[in-house]
Amino acid sequence: MSRKIMACIILSSVLIVLMFTLQNDAFAQMYSKSYPVKGNATIYSQTIPFSGEFSINMEYFIMIETHIPDSVIAGKSFEIIIIPNSGILTTSFLKDKTMETVNVPLSLGMEDTLEIPESMIGEVLVMPQLTVIPKITGPAHVLPESLHFDSEVIEKFHIFTDENIGIHDSITVELEPMFNLKNSGIINLSLAKIPIGEQISDIVGEPKISLDIPLKKFVQTQIHLQIANGEKPESLKIKPTLMDENDQEILLSSNSVEIYINGIPKWKVTPNQWSDDFFVEPGSYNIQARFAETRDVNNSAITYFDSESIVQTITITPHEQNQTLSAEDLCPPDQIYENNECKELQTKDGLFGIGGGGCLIATATFGTELSPQVQFLREIRDSKVMSTVSGTTFMAGFNQIYYSFSPTISDAERDNPYFRELIKILISPMLATIMILQFADDYSEFDLIVLGSFVIVLNIGMYVFGPLFIIQKIYKHHQNSPLKQK
Repeated sequence: MSRKIMACIILSSVLIVLMFTLQNDAFAQMYSKSYPVKGNATIYSQTIPFSGEFSINMEYFIMIETHIPDSVIAGKSFEIIIIPNSGILTTSFLKDKTMETVNVPLSLGMEDTLEIPESMIGEVLVMPQLTVIPKITGPAHVLPESLHFDSEVIEKFHIFTDENIGIHDSITVELEPMFNLKNSGIINLSLAKIPIGEQISDIVGEPKISLDIPLKKFVQTQIHLQIANGEKPESLKIKPTLMDENDQEILLSSNSVEIYINGIPKWKVTPNQWSDDFFVEPGSYNIQARFAETRDVNNSAITYFDSESIVQTITITPHEQNQTLSAEDLCPPDQIYENNECKELQTKDGLFGIGGGGCLIATATFGTELSPQVQFLREIRDSKVMSTVSGTTFMAGFNQIYYSFSPTISDAERDNPYFRELIKILISPMLATIMILQFADDYSEFDLIVLGSFVIVLNIGMYVFGPLFIIQKIYKHHQNSPLKQK
């Protein structure tokens, strides 16, 4: 145990340094790919007296490198990074069916003068540039409308996805390259010089670049459970209403909600409709509806989070008597019967999500319950904190305080992105210190108490004594300043 504590103390400083890198984007995966693109066109053609037909054809070839994310969450934005590499300019001169070709490495925005072969005499000045035009297929829009490259620099398209993705499970971005060749020149004949007027030739690049980015959408669910007497004696019927975070019903296939009787899975039913009658023996039963994580049948990009309803109690009497519902069932689904009255039920959980739900502030900060930060908190809860009696007792008391302010903060984060970024910065040190609890053995009261105390001391130092120390230093500096002494 002592070695673990020593390792934690040594690593704590490293963790605190690294805590500021715990951003959503740090967990995004990007991949790159290069695409060959070329464009060619005849930029000059003229019949020259006594010399015949003279023409100049140019082809420009480059590799375009793209960087895109491996997937994107609906409602979020992402970037497509474009990097053009150095290209090769191939110029072909044709005179009286005689072909001469010149290959020159030429970067975008660089100007070069090409000597026309001796048999033809003259020179051509050329400078390549590149324009990339995007086209979006899917629930998104792009800015800017095009990118212009007059050098080999890095440019970005910003893609903004819609929250409502419909049946789309991906976004396709088609990039159309357009070469802009600025050229001029002169042809030397024995008796005259024929100028090639300055012009810009727009040449469509081929092939077009097609990028496909998979979409993901995660929908938090909640279940409201209704129980009623069945149509026949000694039976009951159940209606689990499955809804999203906006209180809109979620329509899924049959048997997607499982009904637990006294903690044991018993039946599977269809959400948002009354079930058939279920026959049970007379007695009192605790009933709960549970929904497992599910992919949408119409769009594999959409994942619905798992959730549970509150436990309700029903009493089934012998068939000779009328069935009665207990007092608990007289309360609305979002309330609980307590002290002879219906009270509001706290369905959301605390910092560690005790009870299997979401973490209010962490979820609002990092945007989804599937974010690595929220999943990390769940793992610490299940395998460390909740595996001991002291940990369970501590979290029960902590959440009483936590609930007094967490709903207000999480709601404010959803309304104000700047406030959300501030909270992200403020809680990052705490997330870094909580990582120390990973070193505690499962079910070890001693490990959790020692390491938990160390985490608490670290947080008190960072959030209380640290700011007080800085304020004290500023105050002393102000008192000792020359202006103050005068």
